[in-house]
Amino acid sequence: MSRGFYAGCDSPSYAGGGVTGDPFTISAWGKSDATDAVTRTLVSIGSNAATDQYLALQRYSASAYVYSKNGATVGEINVTGLTANNWHHQAFVSSGNASRYAYRDGTTKSTENTTSVAPNAHNLTRIGGRAQSGGTPNDLWDGKLAHVAIWNIALTDAQIVALSRGADPRDIAPDNLISYWPLAGTASPEPDVKSGFDMTVNGATADTGDNPTMWPQGTLPIYVTAGTLATSTDSTAPFTITPTLPAHATDDILIVACMHSSGANLTIDAGWNEIITPINNANESVGYWWKRATSASETNPTITASATMGTVGAYATAFVVKNCVLTGTPFEDATGNGTPTLSTTPATATITTTGADRLAFLIGLLDDDNTVSSGWPPSGYSIVTNQSTTTGNDHRVLAAERYVAAAGDVAGGNIATMSASDYWHVLHLAFLPRPLTDTTPPVPNITVGPSRTKLSAVATFDSSDITVQVDEACQAWKVKVVPATNSIHTAGTQIESGGSVAANGTINVNITDDELSTASPGDGAKIVKFFFQDNAGNWST
Repeated sequence: MSRGFYAGCDSPSYAGGGVTGDPFTISAWGKSDATDAVTRTLVSIGSNAATDQYLALQRYSASAYVYSKNGATVGEINVTGLTANNWHHQAFVSSGNASRYAYRDGTTKSTENTTSVAPNAHNLTRIGGRAQSGGTPNDLWDGKLAHVAIWNIALTDAQIVALSRGADPRDIAPDNLISYWPLAGTASPEPDVKSGFDMTVNGATADTGDNPTMWPQGTLPIYVTAGTLATSTDSTAPFTITPTLPAHATDDILIVACMHSSGANLTIDAGWNEIITPINNANESVGYWWKRATSASETNPTITASATMGTVGAYATAFVVKNCVLTGTPFEDATGNGTPTLSTTPATATITTTGADRLAFLIGLLDDDNTVSSGWPPSGYSIVTNQSTTTGNDHRVLAAERYVAAAGDVAGGNIATMSASDYWHVLHLAFLPRPLTDTTPPVPNITVGPSRTKLSAVATFDSSDITVQVDEACQAWKVKVVPATNSIHTAGTQIESGGSVAANGTINVNITDDELSTASPGDGAKIVKFFFQDNAGNWST
């Protein structure tokens, strides 16, 4: 569901609430009717008493912009790649007046905008137009908007990617989420489901049949990233090839796919599991394997072919699947299309899911670099990769993903039409979700320090260094001066904060006398406590 914003529509606004300065993050989905050279605003935060004090998430032509203005001082940065009549995720992340970034569709990130711009008097948040005083707002949006959200922290790259893959904003740094307007189009005022900063709608039309793909609240979106093709030729047996694993984290699912232009048997290093039994015939050998990462630095696997057929080519590609179920086999109904088939229309079989919120994933391996003529990606799927190589026998790999909301059949069929015929193999499977049901809080532990237990205003005695380790991956941390040793994370006064920390990772914090005096004036003992928030939203105690 979404709201349509067109000519004659008064963009909704809320006077008050929201963020009053850095850091912050603005996130929104937009589907623009055109990529014309006109400034269009998704979301803005500004002043109801001035026209030149605002922060804005915008589109101009095919570029996603973030724009900061304080009178004559302007800071802006952009990334390209927006297209008309398609949903795109845009984000504005600011960690300070001189550190701001624009994002398009999660993984496309701008360089840092370091122009120092500090708009003041933020008391107006507007959707679909530029926040300013009086009259009709400027720079109006020209299409549909959905899932507008604002945080009072700078979200991490990984959190922005999750949002761009359909995460519910309430599952991303929930304690720092200020406002979230789904823009479902079913109520007016349009509700802020987080804080109640509802917006009156005048003219924005509801569109219940057009919306970006969103995962349900309480379930992290599953998504796939692809590595680059590893290629080689062989003339002696045994033949080996070693693909490079993409960046990954503990509990990510690693996938490897390999095609070898012979009838050799394929094997892989110990610790990897077969997805389907490796296939070989007189023309091709194909194998697919998976494993669960136990660290962020898994060893690149080596695939071995038992025999060779002269100087032929082989290739392998690795994939990383994020946010799958944490135990057991992470997928169901892995279906291949039999032995490699000579065809211009590679096809995949139907898979049957037994529950909701799956990610259908298909991989197509081709023993040539023939180009795609049409039909790619299949209807409802998003492209993960389309790579080719001319090393040895030419090769191509296609991969795509699709959110599956309900149990049932996910239809197979042709995945593309190619420019010429050659041998294909296609794998189709459905990954299982990881519900956010973890209720165990992270456990921090001081490993070094404090370097001083008493602070004063005297130089060299006015700060203390502390290193803290946490037992699980966390999305945020903060340091607070609290009233008691058993205080929870909502108590006291915050003096430091930060973003993600890896499992068993550490943070190093320098606490100053000025920070303590500001948070808790006067002499005497101060209780300083570190708090960590894991990826399920639990805070340490």
